[in-house]
Amino acid sequence: MAYAVKYRCEFDDVNSEGNTGIAWQVDIEEDGFSGDITTLQGAGDPLKFDFDNDSDDVFDPLKPSSAILTVMSEEHFALIDLYASEDLQYRVKIYEDSDLYWQGWIESQNYSEPYEDVPYPVTITAICGLKYLKNIPYDDSGTPYNGRMFESQIIIDILGKLEYTGFTEYVNIYEEGMDDSTDDSPMDQMKIDVDVFQDKYCDEVLSEVIKRWNACIKHKDGGFIIYRPKELIETTVYGRIFTDATTKSSTSFAPAQYINRAAHVTTREQVPGGVVIIDPAARLIKIHQDYSNKISWIENWQFLPETWDGTDFEHWISDVDGAGRISDYLYLENEPRGIILPTSTSYYDKSTTQSFAFYGVYSVDDILWIEFEYMFCNYYTDVIANAYIYITIQDAVSQKYLKILDNAFDNYCEWVDPPLASIVVYASTVASGVTAWQSFKRSVVGLPTGGEYNIILWSTRCNDAHYASLVTGIRDIKFYITSSTVIEKQKVRSIWQRLTWRSGPGGESFIGLRNKYYNVQYKEPIENVVINDFEIDNSINGVERDYDYILGDVIDADIDNIIEQFAGSLAILQTRVDTITLTGSSGTCHVLVGGVTKTATWNTSLTQTAADFVTDFASFYDAVDITLTSSGANLIFTAQTKGDDFYNYAQSDYLPGGDIVNNVSDDLDGVIVYTTVSLVVSID
Repeated sequence: MAYAVKYRCEFDDVNSEGNTGIAWQVDIEEDGFSGDITTLQGAGDPLKFDFDNDSDDVFDPLKPSSAILTVMSEEHFALIDLYASEDLQYRVKIYEDSDLYWQGWIESQNYSEPYEDVPYPVTITAICGLKYLKNIPYDDSGTPYNGRMFESQIIIDILGKLEYTGFTEYVNIYEEGMDDSTDDSPMDQMKIDVDVFQDKYCDEVLSEVIKRWNACIKHKDGGFIIYRPKELIETTVYGRIFTDATTKSSTSFAPAQYINRAAHVTTREQVPGGVVIIDPAARLIKIHQDYSNKISWIENWQFLPETWDGTDFEHWISDVDGAGRISDYLYLENEPRGIILPTSTSYYDKSTTQSFAFYGVYSVDDILWIEFEYMFCNYYTDVIANAYIYITIQDAVSQKYLKILDNAFDNYCEWVDPPLASIVVYASTVASGVTAWQSFKRSVVGLPTGGEYNIILWSTRCNDAHYASLVTGIRDIKFYITSSTVIEKQKVRSIWQRLTWRSGPGGESFIGLRNKYYNVQYKEPIENVVINDFEIDNSINGVERDYDYILGDVIDADIDNIIEQFAGSLAILQTRVDTITLTGSSGTCHVLVGGVTKTATWNTSLTQTAADFVTDFASFYDAVDITLTSSGANLIFTAQTKGDDFYNYAQSDYLPGGDIVNNVSDDLDGVIVYTTVSLVVSID
């Protein structure tokens, strides 16, 4: 937007002694205006500010303000153009002695003009913009935001819709893993999954982000500040001025503000008609937290029809000719979601792909589920035989693939090493016409590494001569985690399972029987805990207060991948540190970290061997943003940027996190410890 001044009103106020006080200037700017400035004459009390948000709760996060300008009109309807049909058409800037004091936009619905002879006063109301946020969807010009973002980025994106380029925050409460000096902000050390804000408006999102701190946002000195009322009792409150998501400078202010009375001689005057409001004490505080449990880690897992752009579904990349919306391909009005895939005679021919689970973490215990629905449409007049659906889920770090177990326990999957493997659904015959939707559901225990995963939908394979007349529908692809509990059950062996060969005292053999009963322990999936309620009860007479939150700490002892499973969880950035403790007494070993492989060579002691490794190779690791140091027999690899990971791609022998130590000669080797991960769930 390009704003230029269209109207200007200038005047001076007076202090309590009747002398000239502060010079005020009010500029009304129009988007796209070009021309001369029209001077307006103030009337009566030309300017008033209203800082009332219609709530007595000190913790209400949004504190909107407004400015009321009264000017004289010398002609009938001279300012009627200020009744704009669009929001944010007219911007108002108010200067106090040349310093920007307040900024907002004309609220056209509150434009007021008498219907009588001129001259007459006209009332113009401007609002700071917070109220406009209720009309602005939280998206990027129609495209939903995606992934985890810094809180600071979310706030800047929202305020940017009001033409603000930054904000100032005075929030001095930190999770124990954060940097917490007066120069540090918690808002660029924590990331939020913006999926939790899907289909919300900007005022709702801003409120959810800020209220988690028991903080408020208000307009001050031409910009927005975020502060915690609890901190206003301090002598000095420290803050940070953000100009983008990760660029900030330090600031502070003294909260005490005095009125010109006998005890305090100041230039601030008491506003007539002021009222003291007492906020009553709370007897009971109820907090309801929704964890925002994800139905699927995969984006656009339903293949919603409105997300198809004619080439790809949103969040998916396709090279399949003939792929598209089910509703378009089959002309079925009752099938609004899903993707159609054509059929090929080749294995792994064409694909529709997506990367997901960027914040997944290595786990040996998580119970993960893969499920989807599928159907076939046979345009041929007779049966088509032997159709195969191939879906690949791949760990991008270790290159492991998800595959159905090759035994009777076909309700389970396993992670297997390359070559390429897939989940395969086999249809022996497909009758002419459209089949009913069928469900596929399997589970696997554990996530082989952290980081990025890929899902690939391949074109259906079929060697029938009429394969071109067959298409496949896929929808509702879910990849998620459930909690679990350990169950022990008694099972019975069949007679054949009980048979065993035994040896007698003289070496002779005979047939024996095992015990008929045996116990088995296994993990039973249970429903995730998706909400939590907290109550604080004070033994006083007071009011009850209820608060709802969708962001906060999420704790589930059975789930390691809380960050991916619960959109409402808070991800804290930490500096990743990996430690390799050298072992042995001679020889050499290879050390692979961050894609850099170097050889450690024994020299006198483990301590000297580690020190030599640092001297010889620190610069190589520095080139991939890893700082290498040593302490005794320990090689310490530290990420140079908080939140960054280091992985080793295109390797065949992965360990969780990507580091590898391989003995080459004699017995020199190492033990890997992932001392500090790059991203953790906030637990205050």
